[in-house]
Amino acid sequence: MTPLVLTSAQVRQIVLLKHGLINEHKYLGKDGVLTFLRQAGCLQFDPIDICGRNADLVLFSRIKDYEKSMLYELLYQDRLLVDQWDKVMSIYPVADWPRMARVRQDNVIAYEKNLAPYQEAIDQVISRLEKEECLNASNLELGEPVHFYTWRHRNLGRAILDYLFFKGEAIIHHRDGVKRYFTLARKHLDSGILWQPDPFKSESDFHKFQLKRRIAAVGLLPGGPSDAYNGLAFKTPARQKYLQELVASKDLIEVQIEGYKDIYYMFEEDLGLLDVPITKKRLEFIAPLDNFIWDRRLIKRVFGFEYRWEIYHVPSKRHYAPYAMPILYGTDFIGQIELAVDKKNRVLIVKNVWLSKKDGLRGIKKDLLKQLRRFQKFHGCASMIDLAGVVK
Repeated sequence: MTPLVLTSAQVRQIVLLKHGLINEHKYLGKDGVLTFLRQAGCLQFDPIDICGRNADLVLFSRIKDYEKSMLYELLYQDRLLVDQWDKVMSIYPVADWPRMARVRQDNVIAYEKNLAPYQEAIDQVISRLEKEECLNASNLELGEPVHFYTWRHRNLGRAILDYLFFKGEAIIHHRDGVKRYFTLARKHLDSGILWQPDPFKSESDFHKFQLKRRIAAVGLLPGGPSDAYNGLAFKTPARQKYLQELVASKDLIEVQIEGYKDIYYMFEEDLGLLDVPITKKRLEFIAPLDNFIWDRRLIKRVFGFEYRWEIYHVPSKRHYAPYAMPILYGTDFIGQIELAVDKKNRVLIVKNVWLSKKDGLRGIKKDLLKQLRRFQKFHGCASMIDLAGVVK
């Protein structure tokens, strides 16, 4: 079957409406958070908090009147979301716990090999978790630090907690800044979900589920390499084979972007978004690790916008700032903004704004200022310092 050809403008409309980044907000409150997560599959977790953590920033751009307490409650009180591994360290609906069993199994292999001599210490940690509400690695005194390689060198107590976490025996009870406090999963997760068996009959069935999950997270993805596929345990040839099988089973359709030969894959039902009128454009700050921009090449092709997250680049190689965020205005990216939050003094600092439009702030100043006021309120800041001259 010949792939459907879509213009860049059509692809923009599909992905923006799918993500709820244009028109009036379609995601509202905590229910909106859950609805979006069920569609997107997961949010990428990152502990860096210069002007908000990634997951909160993603939700702020989509959920009307979003507050950080909403995500915290869904994770650590309602237990409808869970911190776990997906693309990387992520947040996803607890309902997906059984479907992600193979990810947990794969992630503990290196731990089990390295921790084999320390079963007594593992039993000791589990016993503590059974008796106490939660534990942080700093609460564990297990003798001399034992160093081995998983991702980095770590002490024995931290390694055991991480092992139990990746295995699914422990979950995060709560976070305090960058500190994680762990508890036993069986204390907080519904047993009907916790002990539900892996629903996939084969490894290939699971891998195809993962592909559909990643495509749903973005809107459409190529058969070739993409950062959106990071964390998948199979390479490009297998991915292309699975994608063809998903097209044959009518789970996905093939499309091309006008002017490019690459084949992309999406859900046929999303074509219906082309019939939705664009009635309102919003100005939103897009988080550096937002699902929407996981595939940087797609964003460059469709929006004509090139973005690099420069936090890990040395200063001499930065064009903007370590934590500059793209500015989306309607169906266009119009530049980047650097914000910081002084938590102690409750001040939002507008450090820099780089606009691609030749006329600068003309025509967008009102919407940009309105969004900055929303951002100020979101962070509970009493005032704003404008170093970029937005307000002037």
